[in-house]
Amino acid sequence: MNMNRLVIPIVLILAVLPIPVIPQRSPQFTLRTDTDLVLVNVTVRDRQGNFVRDLKLEDFTLLEDGKVQRVSSLDVETPDAIVASETQVPNLLTNLDTPSTNQPQRVADEIFRNRRLVVLFFDLSSMQPEEVTRAANSAVEYVQKQMSPADLIAIVSLANTVTVNQDFTSDRDQLLRVQHIQHRSPP
Repeated sequence: MNMNRLVIPIVLILAVLPIPVIPQRSPQFTLRTDTDLVLVNVTVRDRQGNFVRDLKLEDFTLLEDGKVQRVSSLDVETPDAIVASETQVPNLLTNLDTPSTNQPQRVADEIFRNRRLVVLFFDLSSMQPEEVTRAANSAVEYVQKQMSPADLIAIVSLANTVTVNQDFTSDRDQLLRVQHIQHRSPP
């Protein structure tokens, strides 16, 4: 019995003593959302057919199903602007199958101002010969008839590996010399 009398006070003392509570780690809250950013190309002309310039973000209202959508950015491109001097464009693309330990070099933004970068991509791994010919003919026609002085065009192909056949250039003759658009059938 003496043992019971001793145990009860010890239990009571332990019950009233503050016991340090170790905080339980609650799982960290994570919020995941999806946002679709949609690129909308717009050409704005006046009644005479001239391009309207100096537009701002506030000049646009975008509606989807009658509901106003937020326009998050506005980029103005003027590929019709004539490039005053032929700026030397650094090699931006490299063959991906060539190992490189070099860090990419920083390129001045001025090189690309009022320029349009176009990649003519030939997927030779899945195209039939007549499709390759048709694609090459279309590329030649684009370079000869639609390329503007402000365009920088690269030619890339995929067979077993991705190959940069021509890095970005505005030189029409150089683009037409590239193998994949040179070996086309006559129109």
